[in-house]
Amino acid sequence: MANSISSIQKFPGSVLSSSQEGYVFDQMEGAVDTAIYLAPLNIPIAVIGPRGTGKGFVSRLIHETTGGQHEELKFLDCREFKGRNSSLRTLSNSFQSKVFKTLVFKSPHLLQDDIQEKLARCIASRRLMLKRPSAYLPNLKLVALFPLPIERLIREGLLIKSLASCFSGYPIIVPSLNQRGHAVLRWADKILIQESKTKNKNLKGFSPDAQKAMLCHSWTGNISELRHRIVDALKSTSRDWIMPIDLGLKAAKERDMPSSSNGAGLFEEIDRIIDNNAEFALSARQELELAIKNWCANLNSETIIPLGLWLHDELVLAAIARYRGNQPKAAAWLQVPSRNVRRWNVAIQERANERQATKNASDHSRLIQEWVREMPREGIPPAKTLEAILLVELLQLESKFDLSCRARLMGVSIPTYRKKIKELNVGEEKEINRNQG
Repeated sequence: MANSISSIQKFPGSVLSSSQEGYVFDQMEGAVDTAIYLAPLNIPIAVIGPRGTGKGFVSRLIHETTGGQHEELKFLDCREFKGRNSSLRTLSNSFQSKVFKTLVFKSPHLLQDDIQEKLARCIASRRLMLKRPSAYLPNLKLVALFPLPIERLIREGLLIKSLASCFSGYPIIVPSLNQRGHAVLRWADKILIQESKTKNKNLKGFSPDAQKAMLCHSWTGNISELRHRIVDALKSTSRDWIMPIDLGLKAAKERDMPSSSNGAGLFEEIDRIIDNNAEFALSARQELELAIKNWCANLNSETIIPLGLWLHDELVLAAIARYRGNQPKAAAWLQVPSRNVRRWNVAIQERANERQATKNASDHSRLIQEWVREMPREGIPPAKTLEAILLVELLQLESKFDLSCRARLMGVSIPTYRKKIKELNVGEEKEINRNQG
């Protein structure tokens, strides 16, 4: 067993020394033990869990348990695959590499159906069926990371059955953070130490009220959401201790009290769904749609903001973050010319203070970032998808806001707003006709 893995035996849980991830004393409700048990077996392994739960760590644990070194592990991010020929070439090169011992397929359900079928044939036959003549695959450990149960991905038409069967033998389930006892507090302490060093701050920790609030929160974004809230708290607080308000959370004693606002709280509907159906999992897009719905419901004519423009700002920033500051790659993902991103970025920075001062702006920024991280490179331009989500909500507000207000909410002129509504209706008609055909 590799040294980095053997060190975890000294503690009652898994430890990863990476300064970027910082897993501490968290057995993930048995996922760690299962991973170590299955790692030596010559079978493909599925790791299943919502976004931000630590599936990547589990895959590295499998690799290192079998003696694999860092450079022998290859992550194939299927979100980044684009086009049939390019996808086949990437898979073929990875299978033929003499360096890698473990291939990890992140979100393989995002591959085209034809590519999924070819990948399934390679795995099932243990032969490289992507080129002629075919040849036996090297002795590779194959791992797939899925954000939802395999059965649900099949039911929703995202994952073909032949590829699902390759990984469905002994899946490893990584539960949500709110199902892992007090792990949220251990994670919070670790993240606070890491981020405090990065930002050169010296906070004493979390107040008792903040700890209670964290234990009561649903954490639909899991560890990613926890890190995001702590980073925002460090930016805003001047206190020695982090309070619930710094994290954007309600104090625990307020959780069961009826809301005094006219509209539902930003995440009350999400919490209700999760509380009523433990098996239900919101995708990043579904959570974003609910958040936008709640934001729109709580607006009034005196608080009109250019919501559409600001959401587009966050989309561009999230695309740049996805590609670690590489604006040409971000532009390619957004399906716009690079000069557009450069031009937009100047205006985005000028609007930053006004945008970030809005209530719940931090939550929407996080949700857009998570949605962007989940999306594949192919398909409808992301800005069009985000625009359609907002337009659908604005159409529900016709009795509340006049045309001028709705155009201002969209951040456009009245003629442009009318044009976008017309395009949305035409697109919906085409979709209906396609489904009927």
